Amino acid sequence: MNPHEEKELNREEGENLLERLTRSTAEDSISWTCTRFVPLFLYREDGDPVEQAQLSQDLTASTQFGELTLTASVSETLCLNGTGWPTLVLTIRSGASKAQTRYSDFRQESIIRFLDTLLPRLISSELVSTMCKEWVSPFKYEDPEVTGHPVSRLCERLYRERRHLDFHNTVCHPCSLKMLLAEIN
Repeated sequence: MNPHEEKELNREEGENLLERLTRSTAEDSISWTCTRFVPLFLYREDGDPVEQAQLSQDLTASTQFGELTLTASVSETLCLNGTGWPTLVLTIRSGASKAQTRYSDFRQESIIRFLDTLLPRLISSELVSTMCKEWVSPFKYEDPEVTGHPVSRLCERLYRERRHLDFHNTVCHPCSLKMLLAEIN
């Protein structure tokens, strides 16, 4: 195998690694650094129904875990119809090796447990706050049919108030969406 080639972990190896990372993050025995944060953005394909418009926030964080350098790429997506899902890709590099291993086939429950542990530690950082200052509201130039939707109005409020963790909760914990929607009604 070419040393620059990426390989994929099998599901069991990936799940075991993610469980260890979740536990170590919760115990603060490893520290993550946010290297990229993209606050809420809005995406809608031309011709798609309003309900299929997607709101997302993305981040990338890295850490040292023993001799491994880990990068977690996270995307959280919420459709206006209320369905949401997080995605996670872990990139692992061992020591000075240029070879990388990537894993993205995690169970949703495992991703949510990891993000519930990781995101509160990252989102409140000064670095994330600085990254957000450069962004323009994703709702500014969007179709009023989309921006007037209750989920869109809620997310616009979360964006304005920099409540990134609340957006995470709407994606990963559907009961939070119902509670937060009550704020705008």
